[in-house]
Amino acid sequence: MFSLVALTLYPPVYSDEPWELSSPIAILRTGRNALPIFGEGYSTALYYNVYVAAGLRIAGISLETGRAFSVVHGLGLLAASVLIAREFGARVPAIAAISLPFLFPFVEASHYVRPDVIAAFYAYLALYLALRAARRPAWALAAGASAALAVGIFPIAAWIALAGPVVLLTQRPARRRLALFGAGLGVGLLPLAAFIAADPAEYLRFLTKFGGSSLFALRYRESGPLFTLADQLSREPQRYDGVVAFAGSWWYLALTAAATLLAVVTIARARRPLLLVLLALPPAFLAVAGANKGSLYLVMLVPMLAVALAFAWPRRRWSLTAALALVAVAYVVTVAGKLAPIATSNDDIAAAYSRVAILPGSLVIGDPVTYAYFLNRPVDFRTLHFFTRFDDFALDDGPTNAARISAEARRRPVYLIYAPVNFFGTMSHFDVSGNLPSFEAFVRARFAVTDTIDLDRTPYGDYHVIVTRYVDAAASGPMMGGR
Repeated sequence: MFSLVALTLYPPVYSDEPWELSSPIAILRTGRNALPIFGEGYSTALYYNVYVAAGLRIAGISLETGRAFSVVHGLGLLAASVLIAREFGARVPAIAAISLPFLFPFVEASHYVRPDVIAAFYAYLALYLALRAARRPAWALAAGASAALAVGIFPIAAWIALAGPVVLLTQRPARRRLALFGAGLGVGLLPLAAFIAADPAEYLRFLTKFGGSSLFALRYRESGPLFTLADQLSREPQRYDGVVAFAGSWWYLALTAAATLLAVVTIARARRPLLLVLLALPPAFLAVAGANKGSLYLVMLVPMLAVALAFAWPRRRWSLTAALALVAVAYVVTVAGKLAPIATSNDDIAAAYSRVAILPGSLVIGDPVTYAYFLNRPVDFRTLHFFTRFDDFALDDGPTNAARISAEARRRPVYLIYAPVNFFGTMSHFDVSGNLPSFEAFVRARFAVTDTIDLDRTPYGDYHVIVTRYVDAAASGPMMGGR
C-alpha cells in the first residue's frame, strides 16, 4: 500500500536511477546496449539492461514503471524470505515478511530503479531452490541458473555463488548437487562470457571509466590485493554510518543490532550453524568485495536477517516482539519525518518540466535527476554529473569541451538546465588547476535563460533551476537571473 501511495515520493529520485534507465531505453529505441546519458555507445550491464528493457517494453517508459518493476521484485523478495524461513523450520515464517519492510534499506531499494533489489531477489530465490534440493537434487540446477542471473544483473550478489554450494554441501550426495548447481551457474553466465569475449578491451575500459567506487577502480588494480583488502575492510564501517545517516541518530541502528543479537544467540543455542553461516555471508562478502560502501547494498543482508528473526521469534517471543516493535516504530517515525516537509510532489515537478519548451531533437544537458523528467521526450540527454571525473566526458571544464558544445550547437539546439548554487558552487566543476571562472564565463556568455522552475518544499527541498539555450555570443550577452 505504501508503495502505491509513495512510489515516486519516497525516496526522492536518486541520481543513479536515470543513469540505470538510460541503457534499457536505448535498447528499446535503437537496439543498442549503450549508455547515451554519458555519451557512451557501450555498457557492461548486459543482463540488467536487457531485463529492464523487457519490463519497460511491457509497461511503458517512465520513472513510475521503472520503480514499479523494482517493487515487484521487492514483493518477490518478501515471498522468498518467508519460503526460506519455512525451510529452516520457523514456526511462524510470516514473521520474515512482517519484519523485512522495517529493515533499512529494503523499502528504499525496492523503490529505486537500480539492480540491487532485482539481483537480491534472484539470489534469495537461488538460496531457496538450493535448500529445496535436499528433497529433489534437480532443484540445484535451477538454483545455479538463478544465481547466474543474480550475479549477471549485479556482481555484488556474487555471495550467492558461495552460499549455494555451502547449502548443498550439507546435503547427500553433495557431489551431484554441486555439479548441477555449477552447470546452472555456468550456462547462465555463458551469454555474459561471450559478450565480454567479443571485446574484452572495451569491457575493461568501461569498467575502469565507471569503476571509481568498485574493485575495478584503477587504484585497486595498480595497488594489488593486499592494499585492496585492507582498504575494503577499513572503510566498511562507512556502510553502517549510512544507516545512522538515514535515521538521523544511532537509535535505529542500535535497535536493529539488538534484535539481530537476540536472533543470533537464539540460533546458536538451537545449534543451527548453517543459518548462522548464511546470515554472515552477505555482510562478509560486502566487507571484502563491496568497494562502494553505500548502505543500499545492505539489501543483500536484510532478507536473511528477516529469516533469522522469524526462526528465533517463537523461542524469544516477548523480547523479540518488543525489539521488532521498537525497530518498526523507529523506521516509521524516520520515514514520516522525511515525508512531512514535502508539500510539492515529484508529479508536480514533472508537470513543471512538461511546460518547459524544448525543441524536438535537441541536446539537453542537465543533472541526472533531471533526465527522469525527460524520459518520454524526443531529446538527446547528457548528464553534467561528475563533470570532471572522466577525461573524455562530453562536458569537461575548459576550451576543448566548450568547443564541443559550440560544434553541437551548429547542428542542433543545445539546452543547459542547472541549479546555479549546485552548478557553480561545488568542487566537482573545478578543473585540475582550480579554475572555475573560465567555464562559468563560457556558460554565462553563451547560454540565455529561456525558463525557470521555482518550487518549494519538494522531496529535494526547495527546487530552483534555470533552463537555458545556447545562442550566439554576440546575441546573448551575459546570462542574467536565477538563484
